[in-house]
Amino acid sequence: MYSRRLREKTLTFGHEGVLYRASFMLYDKGTRSLWVHTTGACVKGPLKGERLRFLAASVVPWKTWKAQHPATRVLQGKADRQFMGTLSLRYRPHDFGLSVGQGDAPKLVLFSDLAKHGVINDTLARKGDHPLPIVVVYDRTTRTARAFERGSRTFRLEGGVLVASDGTRWDSLRLTREDSNERLVQIPATQWLIERWRGFYPNGIVDAR
Repeated sequence: MYSRRLREKTLTFGHEGVLYRASFMLYDKGTRSLWVHTTGACVKGPLKGERLRFLAASVVPWKTWKAQHPATRVLQGKADRQFMGTLSLRYRPHDFGLSVGQGDAPKLVLFSDLAKHGVINDTLARKGDHPLPIVVVYDRTTRTARAFERGSRTFRLEGGVLVASDGTRWDSLRLTREDSNERLVQIPATQWLIERWRGFYPNGIVDAR
């Protein structure tokens, strides 16, 4: 998911109907520039070299989302299963990773490691700044993962409960403290097939543990 705001303007997109490295292409209706949907990068046209800002989002089962956000409204549409297929980590978890951050060198945290450890404390490189401490949390029931800024804390699992290094206890799906309204900031991240991610991000870092 991306922001449509670029240079103080709001872009409107359409589907170009062609593929780029097996990824869908979008066009913005103002300049007809072409954008890669998996990276948010413009590869052809007047806006070539620009990149849309990646927004934090979660890919979770609808049942899980609805339980956490009961007031959610859904834009109905018709799915074409023959063309799009479905995303499932049930049968091929070792083929996927969670890509964290944006730019030419994001970090890929492997689902095989997340399934093994449940939670991974890490850092994310930032251009011209200190590395950002992050925590990636995996939910074994839904087979989904999310990334958050962790500040100076580290996290561990104790009996299925997420516990921080300062002794506080946290909801493992939304990363909110049990005894207050404190919430960790979610970082933009999304699931990728490992082989496809390497093709788009040859300079990316694979976090293997």
